[in-house]
Amino acid sequence: MKIRDMKKIYILVAAMAMLTGLAGCEEQEAPVSDNEGNGSEVTPPDINGDQTMALTASAKEVTLDSGKLTETALTFTWTAARELPEEYEVAYKAELDLASNDFSAAETTTVADGELAVSYTHEKLQSLITEKWSRPMSSPVELAFRVTASWTGGSQTPDPEVCTETVTVTPYAVSVELPDFAADEVSLGGTAVPAGASVQKTLENESVFAIVQEMEEGDLTIPVKCPDGTAAYICPVSGNGLFKDGEPIPAVMKTLPENWAIPSAGAYRVVVSMTDKTVTMYSPGNEFNKNYSLTWYIAGKPASHPNAITSEVTGLWLRGDWDKSKNSWGWGDGVDMKVIQSAADPQIFVYDGEALSSGKKNHFAILQSIVWDSGDGKGETTWDINNVPVITPPRKDDDTDGVSDNYIIKATLGEWMDISIGSDLREVFWTTPSGINFIVFDLRNMKIRMETK
Repeated sequence: MKIRDMKKIYILVAAMAMLTGLAGCEEQEAPVSDNEGNGSEVTPPDINGDQTMALTASAKEVTLDSGKLTETALTFTWTAARELPEEYEVAYKAELDLASNDFSAAETTTVADGELAVSYTHEKLQSLITEKWSRPMSSPVELAFRVTASWTGGSQTPDPEVCTETVTVTPYAVSVELPDFAADEVSLGGTAVPAGASVQKTLENESVFAIVQEMEEGDLTIPVKCPDGTAAYICPVSGNGLFKDGEPIPAVMKTLPENWAIPSAGAYRVVVSMTDKTVTMYSPGNEFNKNYSLTWYIAGKPASHPNAITSEVTGLWLRGDWDKSKNSWGWGDGVDMKVIQSAADPQIFVYDGEALSSGKKNHFAILQSIVWDSGDGKGETTWDINNVPVITPPRKDDDTDGVSDNYIIKATLGEWMDISIGSDLREVFWTTPSGINFIVFDLRNMKIRMETK
């Protein structure tokens, strides 16, 4: 064989060998190693597997409490979302909204790493419901809570996991102080008066409500009906509801009750002044509750009738020219005025009836008659209205030696006038203007007021 032909064969063999080597490199790039490095092929991980997260609420119904503002009212807890390879990091987002909003106005919370729960205090839920979502106080609302698990990292985007739970929450009502202190109706309630009691306006002062009421030890509320028809409560200022016997306590009108304290069972006198904006309560043993008491002598003559008499005033009789056609002068019997003893003060009496005779002289006896041993050796004797203490204009003679004052004063309509009381004043009178049909007797302050109503 010629040398030229041998060179051609050599070049062909070398070219074939080169092609064979290139084919072997491509085959070595194909295998994908598994975690054990054995060169076998594996399927990429399924990052969108079944959801594992589950959500629960600590309660399905919650009533918020203004006395537990910083305490936890509601907690949502969930289990962890599905596990993904290490290059993926999970994060949880919590949302709370009105169920009707479909999370369009949600309160969003980014959950701390490793946490699987979100809690809300009474104060937080109250704020969200009444301020953020503008729902009324005391009305139950349905809230929806949603937790979303999402991942970052990795070469793919996993589907999130989402759980939703609904609960019913009732916010508390915040007590609002009313600008006006006025009421058409007043009553008592609470554990101190479980059956409730109506408190009436006093005849002598329409801005004062008063009652003497049996109470139990406990909390007292004072509900009222305002002039506009709304309901409210008379409450102590600054929570000062501790019992203070006989002391006027400043009060305010609020939309929710705040309690007054009743320390023990018994009959309490409760006086509410709309003008002074105060509540005064008197315990059963308070001296204020005692009737007006007077020590006196028959006909004002201690020398001839030395045994003193002490009487409590519980009624009043008109002595004077009531109406000649009905009563003559009433010197012997008088006229029972059927006065009403005030619930605000047992030493205040109110006459509300037929008009007194115009221009005639009148005064008022504390008794109609009395059976008494005067100490004159005659034993018991019945003494009529002419010998008992009477309410008159102020005495001019301060002694009680049996010498009676004798004068007449014209009453002033609608003004407070000073008075005296004594069995030596039977010749002292008022002349009464026309139409006097309403009289207030304030024996505690020794005053009288005559009016036409």
